[in-house]
Amino acid sequence: MEKERIGDHEKARVLEDLLQKAQGGDKGSIEIILQYFEEEIIYLAKFIKMPKEDAIQTLKLELIEYIFQKGKQKMGKTQEKEDE
Repeated sequence: MEKERIGDHEKARVLEDLLQKAQGGDKGSIEIILQYFEEEIIYLAKFIKMPKEDAIQTLKLELIEYIFQKGKQKMGKTQEKEDE
């Protein structure tokens, strides 16, 4: 049980590092994140009323946009703190 929590914590830390790199424009990190969520994306694509490949591409694009949107929000908060 304890090892599971440590493993989950390490996974979360690695994912957070990948997100930060992806927000900085690292294409390799973006690819790894997309691979990490591949199963979930394929599963969710079943519920979108469009061809499967189009749904998968749409979900991937939304994930990428979300990553960059969160990066911009963090940058804005950092800028606000520096301005104070």
